[in-house]
Amino acid sequence: RTKLTRAIADAAFDIPGFTFAELEITQPTLAWSTADLGGRSTVTVGFALKNSTSLLRALLISLPSGFRQRVREAGDVKSTNEKLPLLRGGQGWVDATRPERLRILLEPANPLIAAESYRLAFPIDLPQVVEAMPRVNIWNLGFCSDRSCLLQSDESVVVSVPILGFLPGEVSALEVLRREAAALQSGTLVNGAWKPSGFVWLFPAAVLPLVVNSWAA
Repeated sequence: RTKLTRAIADAAFDIPGFTFAELEITQPTLAWSTADLGGRSTVTVGFALKNSTSLLRALLISLPSGFRQRVREAGDVKSTNEKLPLLRGGQGWVDATRPERLRILLEPANPLIAAESYRLAFPIDLPQVVEAMPRVNIWNLGFCSDRSCLLQSDESVVVSVPILGFLPGEVSALEVLRREAAALQSGTLVNGAWKPSGFVWLFPAAVLPLVVNSWAA
């Protein structure tokens, strides 16, 4: 209502609110092996639960436009924590039917997920040309209460978390740490810093709600 009057200035009725869920999740992370335009990379999506939960039935990973997952069988997806209750019965726990998304199906008979860290690694292809790079380079990780979730906007998606994407040739923070560890082990650190043979672009690790990258400019 406007000040000092009873006139309605703006209103929105009959809009359902969101249901609160007892799910404490840290900001998901994204790591990758460096690849150029048209190249293949192995990405690792990670997250951590601060509380154990039996609410989830699937994880939905949505890729930015132009990126394509290359999973052809369950063995192409690596889960680092055996406490993630993957759907039993062979390869049925991976749904890779659409190149722009990947679904990880969880076991409904014993759905308890412990309060620990989890990582999922799988191969992807980068866009072939600069023009195919997305203007909004954001990945999304959805936590689903039902295995039917296909889109981040589906009702069964309890929460969908955006993750900052990466550019062709960009080196992930995890890769930098691995190289520094390897350089330290081989004794090639100079004055406490690793000296690469070429240029390495480093980007902020903070996750932004929206990123418009210069590749599409």
